[in-house]
Amino acid sequence: MKYLIEEAQDEIEYWEGQYKAFGIPASKTSPEYNSLTAAKDSDYGNKCLTHIAHNKREIARLKAEYDPEPMETAEAMINQGGSFMRGLGHLWLVSDNNNRNRIQTTWADKWAEYKEHAKREATK
Repeated sequence: MKYLIEEAQDEIEYWEGQYKAFGIPASKTSPEYNSLTAAKDSDYGNKCLTHIAHNKREIARLKAEYDPEPMETAEAMINQGGSFMRGLGHLWLVSDNNNRNRIQTTWADKWAEYKEHAKREATK
């Protein structure tokens, strides 16, 4: 999910660069500027702005729907927790699926707390 957000941000940067480079004519009084150029610039400028707006909406949607992977939650426990939570996060990483489920259900409230930490970290 984080990759998708970064990809959309890259798209925004690309289209902003295109808009700055091609979307706005340097000077309407220049000899190269005519009605055909104006129409082309306007269409391309609108295309750039449409792509920018779309990617901004996509980033907002991805951030709202983001649900951290269990691995990210365990990493948040390791990076932001106290000694017990760090140990539990490390234990989760090396456990089999049965024991991972036990950790998640036994400490469900802490798991939910660190899941929120992971979500905030991934979507900032």
